[in-house]
Amino acid sequence: MSASNKLKNILNCSFIISFGFSFLGCATTMKEKIVRNTLLAGAAGVAVGSTKEQYKSSHELMYGATAAALAAIASVYYYDPDREIEAYKKETESLKSKLDQVAKPTLIEQGSSLFKAQVPSSLSKLVQLGEWKHYKMDEWVQDANNPNLWLRQVEMYEVVPPSSYNQ
Repeated sequence: MSASNKLKNILNCSFIISFGFSFLGCATTMKEKIVRNTLLAGAAGVAVGSTKEQYKSSHELMYGATAAALAAIASVYYYDPDREIEAYKKETESLKSKLDQVAKPTLIEQGSSLFKAQVPSSLSKLVQLGEWKHYKMDEWVQDANNPNLWLRQVEMYEVVPPSSYNQ
C-alpha cells in the first residue's frame, strides 16, 4: 500500500468523523441524534475496515455499513420518543390538576340559616330560608368599564333562594 493511499484514507476518515462530530454539538431532536450516531458509527466502521490489507474498499464498505445500520437500530430504541411523551403527559396532567386547585374557589362554610346565627324558633314556621355558601378564592378580574383596572376577588358568597333550594 502506498503512502498516498494511506494518507487519503486517513483524510477521508477524519473528514467523516469531524462531520459526524459537528452533529454531536447540536443534535437535539430524535432524528438528529439517530443521524449523528449513524454517521459516527459508519465513520468508525470505515476506519476499522481501512486497517485490512486485502480488499480494503470492500472491508471499509462492509464495516462502515454494518456499524451504521447497527447504530441506527440501537439509536431508534435508545432515543424512544414514547417515554418522553408519556413523561410530558404525566407532567401536564399534574400541572393541570394543580392549576385547577388554584383556580377554583374553595368552600369554607355553608348553611341553611342566617349567616352566623340561628333563626328564632318563634319565626322558623313563618320564614322559609334558602341556603348560603361562603367560598375562599384568589382571582384577578378585569373591570368591564375600564381595561386598566383589575380587581382581586378573595371571597365569594352564594345565596340560594328558598324556591330553588327546595326543588
